[in-house]
Amino acid sequence: MIIGSGLVASGLHDISGVIQYAAGVSNSRCEDAEEFERDKARLAANLSRPGLFVYFSTCTPAESAYVDHKRACEQLVQDRGDYLICRLPIVAGKTSNPHTLLNFLYSRIARSEKFDLIPEARRNIIDMIDVSAIVRWLIKNGAHDETVNVAAPMDYSMREIVGRFEALLNKPAIVKERSGGHEPRIDVARIADAPVCWDGEYLGDILWKRYG
Repeated sequence: MIIGSGLVASGLHDISGVIQYAAGVSNSRCEDAEEFERDKARLAANLSRPGLFVYFSTCTPAESAYVDHKRACEQLVQDRGDYLICRLPIVAGKTSNPHTLLNFLYSRIARSEKFDLIPEARRNIIDMIDVSAIVRWLIKNGAHDETVNVAAPMDYSMREIVGRFEALLNKPAIVKERSGGHEPRIDVARIADAPVCWDGEYLGDILWKRYG
């Protein structure tokens, strides 16, 4: 069973005896306590379903109301037992959600709209096809009662990501550069043997596939 209707849910493969919970608050900048409570109530209502419960969360260590909410939901899943928590970075896939980083960058550059940019900030990006492959591999190999980072083994600077979109669209980005730090590299040792190929121009390939 797959619960959800967004980017992640639509890219998963149904697996017998497994509940894959990919529903939730779609905007990572949300600060609406009522929306978080509704999401938590929906999750709680599905925890009694029998079988391995796979919950999709976030890799980001940044402090925010959204991250606090996701960690609280993770705790509910852990308390249930018989679970697998998959923490995701930025996922590339088919979605009309304007709040995703990739959709935001694409639309701003395509429309020649100015936006703020922290050039040296780094982000991890993974294609939804690879997320699905890794999740199936984890389940097939008995992953159980653990939290796993399902992310790429490399990350990219925001300058590089914007540059890829500029090349794809053949248009310059109009930006106001700001200083700032970047998120620490994500530990992906747990999925080092997953059947995914990271060789070649991974970022360029997935942006072309999703936005070209």
